[in-house]
Amino acid sequence: MYQPENRCLAIARYRAAVDMKNELDPNFVIMAQCYARDAANCGLDDALLRLKAYSEDAGVDWVQLESPHSVDEIRAARAAVEGPFSFMKGKLGRYLGLDEHLALGVTIAWYPGFTHHVTWAALWDFMSAFHTKGVEAWDAFVESRKDRPYPIPETPDDGEGEAKQRVLEERYLSAEALAKYRRE
Repeated sequence: MYQPENRCLAIARYRAAVDMKNELDPNFVIMAQCYARDAANCGLDDALLRLKAYSEDAGVDWVQLESPHSVDEIRAARAAVEGPFSFMKGKLGRYLGLDEHLALGVTIAWYPGFTHHVTWAALWDFMSAFHTKGVEAWDAFVESRKDRPYPIPETPDDGEGEAKQRVLEERYLSAEALAKYRRE
């Protein structure tokens, strides 16, 4: 069992999470992320030991290496652990494609940054246009999307919308506070 000084706390926390998962919902997935690769006084060897311990000693369902520096490091991590494994882009020069993941024996592809970067770029473009064109930028945006719709977030009645807000207000606010908001 992997328990270097001051490092078994993570194992204990993951073990507690796994035990609670097994008690409440065995189908829930516990994923352990390992940041040791770039942590102070750590490196790849420590990250590999931790990944293995998270999987074997803590019993998590899935482990993830947060910052591989090369494809060879991904190979080493994949060889160190059994079961579901993934990695972040880390210090790789580029994201690896799905075929490259499979060639490494990795069946989980993790691309969390794509949506953020695309959203930030689109927002920057729109706000730059709005800065120079004002509301005309909005009209141009709406026109540009006429034949290319996009999802508009809607809140169902049982979601976090007005109806849910009203239920929470009635549960937690005093009669005086409720009267103020009802504008009676």
